Amino acid sequence: MSTAATTLQRLRPEAWQAIEFAVGQANDACPDGLLALCQARIRMLLGSPATATDPKSLAVADYARSDLFDDLDRLAVEFTEQYFMDVASMPDGLVEALRSKLGTEGLYALAMGLYAVDQIERLEISAAVRGEDQA
Repeated sequence: MSTAATTLQRLRPEAWQAIEFAVGQANDACPDGLLALCQARIRMLLGSPATATDPKSLAVADYARSDLFDDLDRLAVEFTEQYFMDVASMPDGLVEALRSKLGTEGLYALAMGLYAVDQIERLEISAAVRGEDQA
């Protein structure tokens, strides 16, 4: 567990439990690795170094053209980008296309999981800026 996550768990255990719950729900409701792929894209958009070593996560910047990604992957990463940049302008067509692949519950779980992993990644940046990850 990262320093930022450990700090959150210690200082605000109920907040950490909510994050863990959202991530767990998303992982249970979505195909294996989908949330991790979206998290890799969030890390990239934030300018954070890659932590995953699988080829798909490392190629996430080229998701629209790479043969490593199927239709669901592309939709989920596109949804992630829009969610990250301007959730209020999320195109209805994108939401419907992803809902048709994941179902309503799966889409909801993915959105909650994205919220959680986005918060985790931003906490990591804050901890790094403060030097909390330097032991």
